[in-house]
Amino acid sequence: GVEVDRHTITPSDRRKRATQAVTFENLEPHGVYSVSITTVGTVNGVAITSTATTVSFQTYACETSDLVAEGVTVGIQGSTVAPADHYQPDTNVIFVLTCQNGEILDEKDTVTDEYTESISTTATCTATGWSAHIPCITKPGKSTSSLSGGAIAGIVIAGILALILLIILLLCCCGCIRRSGGATENGTSKNYSPRDNEIAADGGEAWRNPYYTDARDISEKKKEAKKEATPPPATELQTVVVVEETKE
Repeated sequence: GVEVDRHTITPSDRRKRATQAVTFENLEPHGVYSVSITTVGTVNGVAITSTATTVSFQTYACETSDLVAEGVTVGIQGSTVAPADHYQPDTNVIFVLTCQNGEILDEKDTVTDEYTESISTTATCTATGWSAHIPCITKPGKSTSSLSGGAIAGIVIAGILALILLIILLLCCCGCIRRSGGATENGTSKNYSPRDNEIAADGGEAWRNPYYTDARDISEKKKEAKKEATPPPATELQTVVVVEETKE
């Protein structure tokens, strides 16, 4: 393989066994690495190197730096130890992600449709990387003009009902106008027409209404009919009696 990092540990006190931590850098996720440990010493002026002891380990995609880049603080639930950068899959280990800089989780209440304003969530490390978790967002400002889905639905329904009521009123008005607007007892209109000035010349009211009957016309016709029906007076015959006197 290719060497990616090297560390040399020099004991500070040979009489005591001390443990020293070593951090390896430039490791990639989803990689298999081997750590080779050798001990070099001098015995009677002769340098002696021990046989190498090899330890292998694998890195996974659970890099805490990826979570930190999302603007959260990463910790392990129930522990104060900082999590390793490449943590192996373990569903029993729960990582706590806390939003920073006043951000909140992008999570809404299913009933009120408002943000819960929670700032912490959890995640676990899987073989393919971090489990799905709720991201952090900037806390939105409250708007007085924002309406919930129920309020918008109520406004829409009210608008539809108002429109239906308006249509009903218009239909009623049209019906009233048709029944009473300018009608006479004969069902004809009394509205003025420019031809009204020509009524006398064109035949009077009968020109506008073929079924019109003037009471005066009826009276005149009755008088004329009565005249025609009354026979002329008979010629008086006068009888003249002549008396003659005869003389003998």
